[in-house]
Amino acid sequence: MQKDPGQALTDRLPRGPASSMSVTYTAELPLGAHTVARRAVLLVAERKRRGTRAGTRRLSCWDQAVFVLRWFCDGTRMRQLCKDHRVSRSAGYRYLHEGIAVLAWQAPNGTYRAAVRQARFR
Repeated sequence: MQKDPGQALTDRLPRGPASSMSVTYTAELPLGAHTVARRAVLLVAERKRRGTRAGTRRLSCWDQAVFVLRWFCDGTRMRQLCKDHRVSRSAGYRYLHEGIAVLAWQAPNGTYRAAVRQARFR
């Protein structure tokens, strides 16, 4: 009698505490590097405007742009974003809100709501 192929696979799975670990994967944003670079340049300007000293932020402007764009494009949950970028949840919200504000200032008609709507659906 032959063994079920699915059973053979499950027989090789780890048992015990290691079996409760998460499965990791790599994902791609449906955006080009130029989109991330443009957001990063806006964040560089904002940090300069605020007088942020070099080396005081955990995320680079590029990483912060990716952080914000993942939230907009994929709807990635804050807990996962913070874990992936190795920042606390409070810092994650600050990064997100700063990124949204930078996008809002770029709105053609100057309204926050229009900028968020445009960014969310692009």
